[in-house]
Amino acid sequence: MKKYAFLDTNFILSINVMCTSVVFALFLNASLVQYPTMMRNKEDWSTSLERTFVAFIIFPVTELLTDIYLVYKLRHEDFEFYLRLVALCILLFGWLVSLAFVVPIQLELTDAWSVMTLNSLLTWGWVRTTIWGIRFTMVAFDVVCEVREEQSTTLPHGYKQSVPNDYKHSVKESHDVFTFDDSDE
Repeated sequence: MKKYAFLDTNFILSINVMCTSVVFALFLNASLVQYPTMMRNKEDWSTSLERTFVAFIIFPVTELLTDIYLVYKLRHEDFEFYLRLVALCILLFGWLVSLAFVVPIQLELTDAWSVMTLNSLLTWGWVRTTIWGIRFTMVAFDVVCEVREEQSTTLPHGYKQSVPNDYKHSVKESHDVFTFDDSDE
C-alpha cells in the first residue's frame, strides 16, 4: 500500500496544532478586543457574526477532523491517546458552548442591543476562550512533551561518514542506516 504524505501523523498533527492556535487566537481577540469595543452599531455586530461563521467553517471543522484522525491513529498509545481523547471532548464541549450560547447572543445583539445582552456575551465569550485555552494547553503539551519515533532512513550507496583522526571506531566504517538521536539535538 502506497503511503501518502498528507496522511502522515506528524503532518496531521501540525495542521491540528495550527487550527487550534488560530481558533484560540480568534476567540482571545474576540474576548479582549472585539466584543468589548463594539457598542450599538448594528453593522458591527453583523460583520462580527459573519466572521464567526467563516471561522467556524474553516478552522474548527479542520480541527475536529484532524483531532478525530489523531485519536484514531493513537488508539494504541496509552497516555497520548487519553490526552487526545480529553482534548477532543473539550473541543466538542467548546463547540456546544459556542453554538448554544455565544452565537444566539450575537444574533440577539444584531436585532436588539442591550447592556445586559452585551454583558452576557462577554461572559460566555470568556467561558469559550477559557475552554479553548485549556485545549490549546493540552495540544501544546502533547506536541512539546511527546517524543515521536522516526523511521530510519537508508543512506545512499557508497556514502562514507568522515571521522576525525582523534576518534577511534570500534564499529565498521560503512554505516548502512542513518538515524536521528535525540541526545544530539
